[in-house]
Amino acid sequence: MDWLLEALGNGISEWLGTLFRRDPGRSWQAAVPNLHGLPVGIARRTLSDCDLCINLVRLTEHPATAEEVVVDQSPAAGERVRRRSIVTIYVQHPPATAPGA
Repeated sequence: MDWLLEALGNGISEWLGTLFRRDPGRSWQAAVPNLHGLPVGIARRTLSDCDLCINLVRLTEHPATAEEVVVDQSPAAGERVRRRSIVTIYVQHPPATAPGA
């Protein structure tokens, strides 16, 4: 049974390796972009363009009319991670501005 698990594990490892070898000019790593203050839609697109995945955490319970903005992220901007890694962004609605401000 151990040989079967080992063979299966090796096959999966080789298959996953081909996902990254399709474009030999691309690095296995990506720098995490600075997303702080960006609207959530732009942050999603930016992570996708960097070949990174998103985990969205909403800090505001009820949706509002204004688009949410990124207030924190993990890993931090500038850190190097493997491509297709998950970047967690924390979003909330921007504070309302006072009339005449």
